[in-house]
Amino acid sequence: EEIKAMYESNDTTLTKSLLQKYHVSLVFIGDLERQKYTGLNEGKFNGLGKLLFQSGMTKIYKVD
Repeated sequence: EEIKAMYESNDTTLTKSLLQKYHVSLVFIGDLERQKYTGLNEGKFNGLGKLLFQSGMTKIYKVD
């Protein structure tokens, strides 16, 4: 449920605390994540870090 919240929550404070709790520094968003997390809130990762890689619809964000 917490991983789902990381991808789908609109609450950036919650997302940031979960990322810190699990020591996540990279977030991968590809086809599998889009299929599994239908409420994916991808835009929030722009505010939580920076886009390191993009190829087509696949993105990797470095989060603080």
